[in-house]
Amino acid sequence: MELLARMFNGDNNPLSDWLEEFPANKRDEVEKKPSLLEALRAVADEVAGVPAADRTGFLACMQAQNNIPNIFDPGVALPELPDGYDALVGRIETLFRTAFRMLTPLGIRDRQYALIYDGLPAHLCAFCGIEPLTAPDPAIPRESLDHYLPITRYPFAGVNLRNLAPTGNKCNGPHKHNIDTLRDVHSARRRCFDPFGEATATVSLLNSRPLEGAVVKAFKLPDWQIDLEGDADAVATWDAVYDIKMRYQLNILDKELRNWLDHFANWVARDAVPPTTRDELVALIDRYLHAVIQEGYADFLKRETFLMLAHRCTVGPSASRVTEWLIALLSPETGAA
Repeated sequence: MELLARMFNGDNNPLSDWLEEFPANKRDEVEKKPSLLEALRAVADEVAGVPAADRTGFLACMQAQNNIPNIFDPGVALPELPDGYDALVGRIETLFRTAFRMLTPLGIRDRQYALIYDGLPAHLCAFCGIEPLTAPDPAIPRESLDHYLPITRYPFAGVNLRNLAPTGNKCNGPHKHNIDTLRDVHSARRRCFDPFGEATATVSLLNSRPLEGAVVKAFKLPDWQIDLEGDADAVATWDAVYDIKMRYQLNILDKELRNWLDHFANWVARDAVPPTTRDELVALIDRYLHAVIQEGYADFLKRETFLMLAHRCTVGPSASRVTEWLIALLSPETGAA
């Protein structure tokens, strides 16, 4: 970025001492990668013909795209690249893609991945909470460092470590891909979470309605209501970019509920007394939550499902119906076990 700033500021020989911009202990290794210098020269050649006003525009864009995390707030300026410079923009993107590829041989990618992996409260993708992350061992491939701000849209942030976080392959691939995190489909600015910040979101299923959803293989699913709670605007962006609600329902809740209830029934048959009243049922669900379901992130959707079932046994017009259904499920004569 310092070398690019020289170019945008009109330096006639911006690459004269280019290696000195790198840490002394990395210069030999960087010099052995001719693709980086070639990419820098290609940008410099294009910048040489750009008028001063537009060079200033490129410099402002570079600074703004790296103003992380401030630019996650739509009130912070995010200037557009000057028009009419497709060749220069392409060479800038090539430069940062080249630099990004160098993070692996320079050891930076592995260091970044290991630091984040070791610092996470659970070894799961922080963007969805359901994809496991691979241990940082060179014997096995690890998840990608995802460009939270896509390099195709924000090339100047292409090697900013503040913009690179380990991400599950599904989050990074078919769901987010090149979606603009900072702008919606109408190009309007939107707020988003800072992946390295302290803000979090929680999930609640309490408003779901058991026995009122689709029938799958003779099993009646709930009408799921997945509430994502936290900063409303940032949550909306999170869901839109990563398809959170859809993935939770289709990949986890719809597919696993039957297995979860079967496990609950078998646990009751082995380790508890089947309930015959609502109070006994609610107490049994509470015991199951504390004794069996793992607390924390690993089983958070299963935990929320059983909290919802206990809630729906006592709240709402279908409370008696839900209670009778669960008691029958746990009955030694009629139940799943």
